[in-house]
Amino acid sequence: MKGGIIVAKKKVAKKTKKTVTIGKVDVIEKVASATGKSKNEVKQVLDTFWSVLKKEIDAGNKVIYRGVFSAEPKANKGGKRKAFGREIKIPASKVIKFRLSPKFKKLGK
Repeated sequence: MKGGIIVAKKKVAKKTKKTVTIGKVDVIEKVASATGKSKNEVKQVLDTFWSVLKKEIDAGNKVIYRGVFSAEPKANKGGKRKAFGREIKIPASKVIKFRLSPKFKKLGK
């Protein structure tokens, strides 16, 4: 307060890094250029990796690779349909979770 007048401080916006999202095609191109392999070879390896991961998780196994991939069950629950206000049942399902390893958590800091 200066001389009976309230002085408001300006909020200064923090400059943050702009997050860039890369897709599957971008990952394939970057891995292909880094390894000298063809894009088709890299795509095949990545697709195989994800299919093996899916099979193992569906079988109830945890997969440890740069962290832990696992499936956790979600119980039946009730909900409400917003449009009509009716009660609905939401069936049980599995949720795939990934917990990053401590070594990789340190890289992000």
